[in-house]
Amino acid sequence: MIKLTLYIVSVLNIVLILLFSPIKNSTTGFVDRSRLLNVGYNQVLMQQVIGFGVLIFFILVLILLFQGL
Repeated sequence: MIKLTLYIVSVLNIVLILLFSPIKNSTTGFVDRSRLLNVGYNQVLMQQVIGFGVLIFFILVLILLFQGL
């Protein structure tokens, strides 16, 4: 169960980082993310959510590490 939670948190972190990271050039074939999301999200809030996800990831890794000992 812990491994499944670890995988879900990992994928969620990757998706959040990719969605909310700034784009340096607009030559990519993707739709403009601000129009796609259609919300004026708070950058600080998203950084806190991503930071919390990373913290949970490390806690789960430590639990799995000490569970094997």
